[in-house]
Amino acid sequence: FEVSKGEYVFFLDQDDEWEEDYIESSLKELEKYHIVYSVPRTFIDQDSKVIRVSKKRIPEDVGKLIFSGQIGYPSASAFRREAFLGYRDEASYRDDWEIYIRSYLSGLKIKVVDNNKVRIREHPYRSSKNMRKFFLATMRVYQEYKERVPLEYKKDFLFHMADISFRVGNLPLGWKFFFESLSLDVVKNPRNLLTLLKRGFRIDRYVDYLKNPT
Repeated sequence: FEVSKGEYVFFLDQDDEWEEDYIESSLKELEKYHIVYSVPRTFIDQDSKVIRVSKKRIPEDVGKLIFSGQIGYPSASAFRREAFLGYRDEASYRDDWEIYIRSYLSGLKIKVVDNNKVRIREHPYRSSKNMRKFFLATMRVYQEYKERVPLEYKKDFLFHMADISFRVGNLPLGWKFFFESLSLDVVKNPRNLLTLLKRGFRIDRYVDYLKNPT
């Protein structure tokens, strides 16, 4: 970044791909917004063959999308140069999420476009596949921002924490976060309820977590 001179900042992971008009479409939005996030729906294998196309419903509320942890992927993120706050090494494994939280709380204008112009390559070496480090990084983000999350997004933030805790096998912590979010009526979302039923009772993961909790 330090040696670049352009007015806008784009990132492309060496594993991911863009559609030909991705940059052009993002630049149009960057005339009005500080940051543009293009929701990636297509996931490809090592041969660039499509594995799946996500049909997940994306919240229209940008704050909800951010604090529920449904945003990230540097390859899908474009910034005005003066608005780029920088990825933080101490947030490694969740730096792509943390920068959106920090940018939102700094008052930057963020645009989310659901145009499926970024193709994400799935393989075992993506950082999100290392769940233990991913979990610890998520906890660091939680500790830093838990008092600063806007009240209207607190339930989404807590449920995301419950989800990540369940995924790593820390069931007691997951249920703690879940019940905190429950008081804020989070389970009205059917997708959240499905996550709870799928991950909240994985005793095998909990046993594995107890064997190596750090």
